[in-house]
Amino acid sequence: MKENKYSVKELKKITNQIVEEQKQEHGIEVNAFPVTLIEYYTDYVFKGKFSLQRVLNNFHYPYKLMGVYSNGNIIIFLNKTESVKKVDFSKGILEFLNTVYHELRHGIQKQDPSISYERYVFFLERYLRAARVKEFDYSTMHDEFLAEIDADLYGIRNASEYLQKWEPEIYEEKKDYIDRLEKKYLLNYNTYDASRTYDLAVTVMRNKYKKEGASCETIFMNEDGTFKSIQSILDDPILYTVDEKIVAFVMSSRTFLREIDFTELSYKDLKALNKILNYTKTIYNNQLNHLEEALKNKTIGEHLYSTKKDNIINNINHINYYIDKINLYIGISLYTGEKKK
Repeated sequence: MKENKYSVKELKKITNQIVEEQKQEHGIEVNAFPVTLIEYYTDYVFKGKFSLQRVLNNFHYPYKLMGVYSNGNIIIFLNKTESVKKVDFSKGILEFLNTVYHELRHGIQKQDPSISYERYVFFLERYLRAARVKEFDYSTMHDEFLAEIDADLYGIRNASEYLQKWEPEIYEEKKDYIDRLEKKYLLNYNTYDASRTYDLAVTVMRNKYKKEGASCETIFMNEDGTFKSIQSILDDPILYTVDEKIVAFVMSSRTFLREIDFTELSYKDLKALNKILNYTKTIYNNQLNHLEEALKNKTIGEHLYSTKKDNIINNINHINYYIDKINLYIGISLYTGEKKK
């Protein structure tokens, strides 16, 4: 086992250096608290200006996590790093770096002003957490949130770069392990079901939290929570400034398609929706390809592979049903158009 050359003091120094570099690079406002358990309770929790509820919430963190992002504060629990280091020094350093970058990613996510695919899904996930939707219980589904998957990827990739630059021996020792983790996180990212997330969130948005929607939500929904007509959506210039994956998973969601009156759609509407659904189908087929590759490379086990595959095929069947329906209405539209001529 390698000699433990990283004292608590050194780990604090590395944390602060990484945080300062990331603050400069991404223009984010975060505070770093690399702490031992004693420092966490005495300097952060009990001396912090928190409500009793926040104190109780903060109290359990060190017993579950190596780090946490909380209201602009990145807290790294160094005792956890020390515990891992005693068993496997190299793994301890890797997990420490991974944790620092992971929590920093949450700071970047919170302050990103763009309306990207990731940013919009993060918004939906926060919505579901705030509403305490049981299908999105953060305590039991933590690793399934895109915000966490994105932070996992950011964490392992940056930890890998750090080790290659400053600790090449540790990197070589853990290279295969790092590669497996990155493949696992990338698979989770590539097979994330954003339409399911939207279906769960749209009900919440129509009720208690409706008026707190993201800026691009006005593209798809009226103030009363009903969906706009396809013509109105297509005519909105904002539509063409957002990530097309947002358009795909919203307009391919079960809720959106279920509420369309297909008899009222024009030929132009039908063709546009058909194009969107085929694009979404391509996304799902790509997910299947990622899944097959992961099974071949043993990134994923048979049971999880089967579960994920069933979910994706179910989504494809859902899309195919509506593509067939649209094609039927396109045929009717063409036929009635010819009759009128």
